[in-house]
Amino acid sequence: MDEIQNAMTHTANTSWLAKPPVMRHRKPLRREKVDQNYPNPLGLEANFTSTAIPFTTESKGVASMRVMDANGKLILRDFENEYGAGQHFFYFSAKDLPAGTYYYHIEFPKGVVIQNKTMLVVK
Repeated sequence: MDEIQNAMTHTANTSWLAKPPVMRHRKPLRREKVDQNYPNPLGLEANFTSTAIPFTTESKGVASMRVMDANGKLILRDFENEYGAGQHFFYFSAKDLPAGTYYYHIEFPKGVVIQNKTMLVVK
């Protein structure tokens, strides 16, 4: 019985565990956001050849969009435009693209890239 009690006391003592590091000087999180394009998938049969890519900016600034194919080849680079704070849209036409998977992302000042999103084109 004493062995069990000693084992329970030993496992309850967690002072030997490493303490997590204290985080200091954290930069505030940016609130730029890229949403999924709509409609997705795009397709000629459904008469959806263009799509809207919504994004939100925290403050006034410059943004540009890039669309790549599944191999990472650059398909489109919409040059930098200035936007105010709030929600905006990039419009993209897939009319001349072959069927496949495409990726897009939006770049903000200083090369900040907000996550890649997937867009499907079906014929």
